[in-house]
Amino acid sequence: MKYMIIKLSDKRNGRIDPIPFGNEHKLRERVEGPWRISLKTLYETSHALALYKGQIIAEYRLRSSIQIDRANHRVRLMLDPAKASSKLVGKSLNYPTSNPVSVLDDQDFKFKD
Repeated sequence: MKYMIIKLSDKRNGRIDPIPFGNEHKLRERVEGPWRISLKTLYETSHALALYKGQIIAEYRLRSSIQIDRANHRVRLMLDPAKASSKLVGKSLNYPTSNPVSVLDDQDFKFKD
């Protein structure tokens, strides 16, 4: 299965903005974007993993709809939690790419654990 990998950072818009770990709703909003994503990337998968410093912190299913901000060339994803107990959450993924959103096949996952 292919997963959209979304790498999160402590910074947004050039300012410090900590990841809301204790609030599932705010975390999902943060993962939803807005992102610069090609349609090809969107069509390649139906699941997303949120990474923070290499650790998988959440798994989501992509809904069939998205919001498009044409003026800024950005997309806001619509996500649902994948499962209450994802086998991937908590694992550290070795994924050294600078692109904040990309797609990776689970057969190519390289875990640090």
